[in-house]
Amino acid sequence: MANLLYLMLLAAPLATMANADTADEMGHAIAGPCAEAQFTAAVADELETRIASAEAAAQEMQRQIAAWQLFAQKKQNSTAAKAAQALAIYFTDRLAEAEAKNAQHLTTLRQATTILNRRTGATLALGEIQSSGQVTIGTARGHANADLQAYYTGTAYGHTVPITPQDIQTAKCNLKQANGDALHGKRMALHKARSIKLLKDELFAPKPTILQAACKNPAGGVTNLGKGNCGQDASITTATAGLGIATANNPTTHDKPAAHQIYKDAEGADTCAPYTAQTKLTVPLKARVAEALCKVGKLKLETIQTAADVAPEQLKGNPEFQIIVSQLLTKPGENLDPNKDSDKPKLDKIITDIYSESKDTFQANFVTKVNSEPIKFKIGSLEQDTAIGDSVKT
Repeated sequence: MANLLYLMLLAAPLATMANADTADEMGHAIAGPCAEAQFTAAVADELETRIASAEAAAQEMQRQIAAWQLFAQKKQNSTAAKAAQALAIYFTDRLAEAEAKNAQHLTTLRQATTILNRRTGATLALGEIQSSGQVTIGTARGHANADLQAYYTGTAYGHTVPITPQDIQTAKCNLKQANGDALHGKRMALHKARSIKLLKDELFAPKPTILQAACKNPAGGVTNLGKGNCGQDASITTATAGLGIATANNPTTHDKPAAHQIYKDAEGADTCAPYTAQTKLTVPLKARVAEALCKVGKLKLETIQTAADVAPEQLKGNPEFQIIVSQLLTKPGENLDPNKDSDKPKLDKIITDIYSESKDTFQANFVTKVNSEPIKFKIGSLEQDTAIGDSVKT
């Protein structure tokens, strides 16, 4: 078309909400940027809770192990001291095993949390910006017949044409609603999160502003002028003819989640497809988000016990604990082999006699009593009477 020139300028991304999916799970209720932001924020919160819970349990058990060790040091060679030392040895090993198994899982959870938080921020911003797509074009030079909103004449070149988007309308998106109505009250099923349909990546790409340029002849109006009047390779020959911008438009984008999920299996297969797509976008693409959801949906952190969870039934009949008991809690001259079936009941009797068969009794003797054992805290010239399980402020 000889009379039209399309100029492409980058503009801010535009977004609109799409129709909702009616699936049961929270992740399947994604209908647009705000809904996806609510979902990814909820998953990130869940992962952060798992991380914090595992770390808090490990720290609590570490403190209890230290308390048993300190109690054993204070009581020295008594049976109570040896019993506390046996607990410290056993649970130090269990804690080390759990932390070793969880180390890679926690790294994966943290990586997924970072990806989800970045995606949440991007989709949240996207959901709040809803432009009408209209642009106001200023006039470069006044004219009685300025049909074109901005124009250049044969005698006046190089005018600046102001192009201003209309005021942006915003839509508020509440990530966390106290009444539980986020995403239509759907529950979050993390093990099925890999099958959700995420927003298309194109929604995050810059959208063009389209300017329609046209020629203006001396008589006014937009006409198709030939070469010499408004040609690319010729100058404008009359003072009133010119090249101007007739219209400008920021096309609105009606987008919705992709037509299909990246992973076919809702429950998850043995592997998660790696993220390989190359892109200039800084927003984590749906493939990367889906990969993160796939990986974390398959993870189960090793349970780390706290002192309050410990019960004597965990110790009785426990091969690892029987080995420790055979070395610390047998009588002088008593040689019990934890590998012999005939000696195992004898070791269990020692365990029962010392640690009881009642969880309440065990907790009273080896948690409450140990943690409340008086001790003098001393550092430098500071001395303070406290208890083993207390915190000391200096």
